[in-house]
Amino acid sequence: MKRYLNHIPIRTLMLLVWGALALSLTMLPKSVPLVGRLSRSLGSTPIGAALGHAGLFGGLLVMLYLALRLRLSHAFALLLALGVVLFISTGTELFQAPLADRDASLVDMLANWLGVFAAGFCVSYIGNWLEKPSQ
Repeated sequence: MKRYLNHIPIRTLMLLVWGALALSLTMLPKSVPLVGRLSRSLGSTPIGAALGHAGLFGGLLVMLYLALRLRLSHAFALLLALGVVLFISTGTELFQAPLADRDASLVDMLANWLGVFAAGFCVSYIGNWLEKPSQ
């Protein structure tokens, strides 16, 4: 299994699927069946919505890091992934303002950032731990 995850097309496909999921769940109207069902089940409470946002963008950071890590160093891949996903997560909240069925929310944006930074901390810790030479 690990052998397949080290291929650029597999990691790119994982990134594209997760990115499409993140963008569709945050940008499409709630009348779309998948978006509506997830919104009613997971996002029916403020904590559930915050956890959904955090998980969605935290997962996007991990997928982007894994795709970038095949070509870049650990530190540069993590910093680039952090910057890109923070930009995307902030942009999705800002672009929700003019949409009829969506509303931009500072709480959602902070939940996005929390997920990104929590995932970034985990990736940083695990990456540093894996790169240490064994003694």
